Amino acid sequence: MVNTDPEHPPGEPAPEILEERIWIDGCFDFFHHGHAGAIVQARQLGSELYIGVHSDEAILENKGPTVMNLQER
Repeated sequence: MVNTDPEHPPGEPAPEILEERIWIDGCFDFFHHGHAGAIVQARQLGSELYIGVHSDEAILENKGPTVMNLQER
């Protein structure tokens, strides 16, 4: 849905739509209680939750070798 409100730039999503969609991302390498808690809290902030999982390559560059591969995470 595209915003048609003249006070917001054309092509930008309407603020009420942005408030419903929540995005979090992380390594989630060796998923634990802290990850689960963050996901539960994020889910309570909107009606849709999207979760991104970092690639093995990105984790290797920033944190070192992974414990679990991307498919397992």
